[in-house]
Amino acid sequence: MKTSLFLLVTATLLAQNPPAVSNSRVETRTYSGDLSSEIRTQQPTWFGYAVKTTQRDHQSCCWNNSVQCGCRLEGGSSTFVNSSQQQTPVQLEGPAAVAVLFRVANNTVEKVQVYSLSCPLDAGGIPFVWITGVPAGASRRAVAGRPAADCWLTPLG
Repeated sequence: MKTSLFLLVTATLLAQNPPAVSNSRVETRTYSGDLSSEIRTQQPTWFGYAVKTTQRDHQSCCWNNSVQCGCRLEGGSSTFVNSSQQQTPVQLEGPAAVAVLFRVANNTVEKVQVYSLSCPLDAGGIPFVWITGVPAGASRRAVAGRPAADCWLTPLG
């Protein structure tokens, strides 16, 4: 396990609504009992779910001139301007939960990324599947041994 990671996944997961996702067909599914089979697909697809965090000092999103503006999940620069996003005060403490995202193609997890649930995302035309009710053990197994974007995830145990 890596020791210099910023985020710990706790035993309690939340059944949150997905982050705001544009440029995608968004589907919501209920956890089926096996996360590894739930996130399998041949075509490129983003899968995500919410996890409760133990550290609340992160706002993982893309910013432009101190304004949270959203992130591109596919190609180009990581920042996009979300004109529908209202300017809101920057929270001094991060959220109690974050979105864990997996980019899957050819039944292989290609990327693992973590964003604040309040961060607008542009999926670049790729389907986005939000899974509710993912238990802690399934989340730990899904992220165990996978490199996480910017070393944000550490499975407990």
